[in-house]
Amino acid sequence: MKVIELLGPSGVGKTFLYSRLVDKGIPNRPFLTANEAHINAALNNRFKGILNRNVLYKALLKVPAFKDKRYGVSVKMLNSLEKDFVYQYKFSLSVLSEYLVKVEDRSLAHKRIRAFQKRADNVCLLNNILGQDEVVVLDEGPLHHHHGLTPELLTKYPPDEWKNDTILNPAAVISCELEPDEVFARALQRRRGGINTFSHRSLTETELREYVIRNVEEYKLKIDFLEGIGVPVLRINTGGAIWGNVKDVREFIASIPLNVNRK
Repeated sequence: MKVIELLGPSGVGKTFLYSRLVDKGIPNRPFLTANEAHINAALNNRFKGILNRNVLYKALLKVPAFKDKRYGVSVKMLNSLEKDFVYQYKFSLSVLSEYLVKVEDRSLAHKRIRAFQKRADNVCLLNNILGQDEVVVLDEGPLHHHHGLTPELLTKYPPDEWKNDTILNPAAVISCELEPDEVFARALQRRRGGINTFSHRSLTETELREYVIRNVEEYKLKIDFLEGIGVPVLRINTGGAIWGNVKDVREFIASIPLNVNRK
């Protein structure tokens, strides 16, 4: 499986771009959405032993009446499988844990680790089932939930530390970018529209601006690190025309030699 992640600070327009990118009305889409990847993995999985519940799940996936519930059924099935994938992303988890040591709110730190591990385990599980030719594009993958990736790591650790880390070796990333003032304006607009993002819903307007500036810088450093270890990166100005951005992203994905393993 080849993973491509969209990355960008909260409010940059990442989810909006993703929704247009995976629009079913666009013909010849050469990649799977996260939902489609789960369904395919559930259908393709070969059970070890007799697991009556998963046999039932697999049967339901093929029933037309469950068409709108296929994703939920596939998630239940995959979550029931035994999995222990930490060894595949040990380095990225250690970097995140080291970064979160300085966070005073320990419940927040633990929540961030759980969020990262949940998505990292999910990617590893899908990778274990789907074929090598499958391309999956994520709008909120494990890298989105990682903190502490900066170019300083390139000199702090030898390449062997990250080159075998599954999460740090996606096929590519799409960097969704805007100036901090524009991201702040969008965050304010979302708040006034009643959308309260968990990470900054309790902040004052001044605190929100400071948060946005830090968040934009954190993503910049994250992208610089990923470029530094050889991950192909496409930088997209999400303030531009949406269909022009979609065209650029699709052409970028098509240009990546997805049959080559970067490791």
